[in-house]
Amino acid sequence: MASGRELCYVLLSGIALCYLMTFVILAPPSPPTCALLRIGLGLGLCICYSAIFTKTNRISRIFNRGIKSIKRPSYTSPRSQIVICSGEWFVLLLLILLLLSLLLSLLLLLLLLLLLLLLLLLLLLLLLLLLLLIS
Repeated sequence: MASGRELCYVLLSGIALCYLMTFVILAPPSPPTCALLRIGLGLGLCICYSAIFTKTNRISRIFNRGIKSIKRPSYTSPRSQIVICSGEWFVLLLLILLLLSLLLSLLLLLLLLLLLLLLLLLLLLLLLLLLLLIS
């Protein structure tokens, strides 16, 4: 088989993960479901694209080598292809978690700024009330 059974299974699992995300989309919105949706859709598509990229890369390396050498091209074994795909998934998961943490920190910062603004408005109201009582 030119494309490799293992990469076909990886592609199938990515497609299955994308289809499973429909149940998360239909679930009532909450922070865990939104985070799961963001991670799941990105990861499902990354699994599909990484399998296709690895298949294409493997075929390209095999045909570019041609009949020049008897030795097999490097990194064309099923095990090394799964390692390449897993590395791509790991990089994507790190990026998604970084973005989620940045969004969470931005939300906390925005909440803190709103709290400070409310405190400032309360102080202003107290000052106006005090000025009205004095005069």
